[in-house]
Amino acid sequence: MPRTTIITPVYNGAALLAETIASILAQDDSDFEYLIVDDGSTDASMEIANAAAAQDARIRVLQMPRNSGGPAGPRNLGIREAGADWVAFCDADDLWAPSKLRLQHDLAGRVEASIYGVTLQNFNHGDTIEPLAAPVGTPESDIIPISRMLVKNWIGLSGAMVPKALFHTVGFFNEERAYAAVEDYDMWLRLMGTTGLPAVKLKAPLVHYRILPGSISRNKFKHLVKVMRVQQAYFESKGQGTQFRITLPARILRYAAVSIVTRIFIGKL
Repeated sequence: MPRTTIITPVYNGAALLAETIASILAQDDSDFEYLIVDDGSTDASMEIANAAAAQDARIRVLQMPRNSGGPAGPRNLGIREAGADWVAFCDADDLWAPSKLRLQHDLAGRVEASIYGVTLQNFNHGDTIEPLAAPVGTPESDIIPISRMLVKNWIGLSGAMVPKALFHTVGFFNEERAYAAVEDYDMWLRLMGTTGLPAVKLKAPLVHYRILPGSISRNKFKHLVKVMRVQQAYFESKGQGTQFRITLPARILRYAAVSIVTRIFIGKL
């Protein structure tokens, strides 16, 4: 049985999928299976995925019965089909550094957490990017308690690794359209709120996160509304809905300020 199941959902991602696949197969920790889950693509995504699977036995190509309208459904199918004890995610337009998976498992051996992340280095689609070098020695890590996660989502989906057993405890990604682009944030809050364990992330940039024109998260107002909806759902699940409503204006201002600094001035998550 492989140590890690890596899941990539894809919908009409033929232009970028091969590059993503190559970055996964270049991992220096090779003990994984790779599930590429097609969500009803009408371009050459399936052909690219099947060609890769024909060349590497670690790859399995799955197909949704119909387009689900977002990546949550394909991710959930991948989790259900996962054969490993660990599940990691990479979107079909992002790129992993070769040392990413190895260093994450090293971190999991040192720190008990609900979610294991890495730093994501932003880049705009079309930019020339430099390879992400493996850090020298043991990279620093950052413990993220739920109080910090309730300010902003600090764990990028394409850098996340989670014990598979936890999904069977808290459930799967929310597939409702209202949660598109924040289904990962909702999941992290549920994981942390249920287990009582923090998240932890490596400070070293080990994922190239591609910013595409017109992506859902680039519409700042709509994304802010979705983020606040996720936070409200968390507080209501804890019987603290009134507290959330009282603190909502301050939460909006704090989220906006932190997001501007993170995206514009730092360029990393």
